[in-house]
Amino acid sequence: PIFDTLHRAIAIGGRLVPGVEEPGKKPGGKYINSRETRLFSKSETLYGLNLVKDAISKTRSLTVVEGYTDVVAAWQAGLRDVVACLGTALNQKHIRLIKRFADRITLVLDGDDAGKRRANEVVDLFVANDVDLRILTLPDGQDPNEFIEAHGSDSFQQLVSAAADAIDHKIRVETTGVDLTRDTHAANAALERILLTISQISSSLIAVSAETMLRQDQLLLRLSRQFGVDRHQMKQRLLELRSKADATAFQNRDNISPVKIDFSKLKRRESELIQLLVYMPQHLDTIVENIPCCLFTAGPCRQLYEHIDACFQNGGGTGFDDLMLSLECPDLKNLLVYLDGQWHKKQSSLLEQAADGEHDLLAEMISVFRNLENESGNRKTISDLHQHQLNEQEELSTLEALLNQTRQRHGL
Repeated sequence: PIFDTLHRAIAIGGRLVPGVEEPGKKPGGKYINSRETRLFSKSETLYGLNLVKDAISKTRSLTVVEGYTDVVAAWQAGLRDVVACLGTALNQKHIRLIKRFADRITLVLDGDDAGKRRANEVVDLFVANDVDLRILTLPDGQDPNEFIEAHGSDSFQQLVSAAADAIDHKIRVETTGVDLTRDTHAANAALERILLTISQISSSLIAVSAETMLRQDQLLLRLSRQFGVDRHQMKQRLLELRSKADATAFQNRDNISPVKIDFSKLKRRESELIQLLVYMPQHLDTIVENIPCCLFTAGPCRQLYEHIDACFQNGGGTGFDDLMLSLECPDLKNLLVYLDGQWHKKQSSLLEQAADGEHDLLAEMISVFRNLENESGNRKTISDLHQHQLNEQEELSTLEALLNQTRQRHGL
């Protein structure tokens, strides 16, 4: 019987016993399941999860194998954190289910060539969903059932505990059998595939997690030494791949329409201020208090700033992912994705300035917008002067005030 997480039987599954197939009948699949119904979907169910979810509540660590009999063998050997897929590849729905109960996943695959291919296929999926994935490919083409029977549960558990991180596994697979010094073409192709996997880590996670950023820098340094490629060039390529991956992910998830905004016409200071709000949220209240929406030029940046302001006032999230979920306008989502890509593509020059003097940067940004406010008022005053709407004394006082403002702005 197959149960859901509430211990309710929703289907039946079985495995064909090798050597006892019906004579003269061509064998079908190795695993047999009930038909899918509204209650039962193979893509949303893991065999044995109802039994192990309480056992892993403290460790939040789960081992995923490929078949029913592997789970049965693990259970008989005393292992209480093992579940299995139901004859289908791991997918997005499985990941959502897993993340409810576990933070660290060890994927145990058969040691045959098919198992190795499946490992390569799921790495990007897990990395993109910010799951701590470890991958264990068993030796000698064995499956977990065979390995446990031959070597015991302790040996199996030792292998699980020592399983490689998903990206480490990817690097090992891609570089095996490649002469990184002489075979330039193969080495470049392997490096591109590795960077493509690393690029699945979202920009928003890199921005808010110092640990993730450090891990990425360590990986790039290691790859630089291993492949003999300049680290800065490699980082630039990674940023390009990540920008494409982020845009594709959000277009797929939110059905974003084609871009209708001319990004070349955006005002640099307005774009930088929005980036500052998203990636330095500790200054959000100061910025919103000192820079009213009316100081933005009418257009998409102003609309986005107004939305961030409203989210802040209502206690909502103002991070990249929060805004992508709360924005309804496809054009504004596209704008946010573009600004996010620009922030990382330029290697966050604003952040580098902030490291030298965060409060100076903030004061300068506020000063720029206040000058815009003064200039706006000055244009109206100058228009009044041209139209002779002031008497002689008022004209003199106004001209003197304008002159003093200009002197102060230039530090005279």
